[in-house]
Amino acid sequence: MALSILSTLDGSNYADSIGLGGSDSGVDLGAGIRGEDSPVKHLFLQHNFTYKIYDVRVYLAAYSGNWGGTANASAAEDLTEILTWGGVDDEGLRLELNRVGSGYHTEFKTGEGDSKANAIGIGNACQCYNSSGEQSASSPTSGQIGAAGNTILGDCAHLRILFTAPIAEDTGVRDVDVRIAYVRTT
Repeated sequence: MALSILSTLDGSNYADSIGLGGSDSGVDLGAGIRGEDSPVKHLFLQHNFTYKIYDVRVYLAAYSGNWGGTANASAAEDLTEILTWGGVDDEGLRLELNRVGSGYHTEFKTGEGDSKANAIGIGNACQCYNSSGEQSASSPTSGQIGAAGNTILGDCAHLRILFTAPIAEDTGVRDVDVRIAYVRTT
């Protein structure tokens, strides 16, 4: 049983080459221009558990793979730097919590999304299901993703993630983990 982070609603898991020498796989947010938004990456969270999962939350942590950052001396410094970007003029790593358009978003910053204890809960505007394309769940509940085929809660959460590096920042690669926490029943 697993939680999947897909690139499209019925696509495959993200498997971009990331980390030192491309030795790990995950979601590469790409290169950005300082002061401008990066391209948006769509993250579709689905699971293959028999029952719903709940208390679904997102947070950042120091990169746990083969760290390949070039802007700082360590993965911990990359995390600290990215968290200091948040909350300043829409800069930093942002999580869009409205699947159908821009609007409600939150920035990862100190005290918000910086640890599992301060993780950002997903709202019901993210919930959807696949029926010949992405459809809105009929009665979504914040923080919950239903089992496959659940049209009431939705069997998928559609999140969007992007970043904006501050204009004054040095160039370089920064690696962080974006982690998903959840609770499931058996």
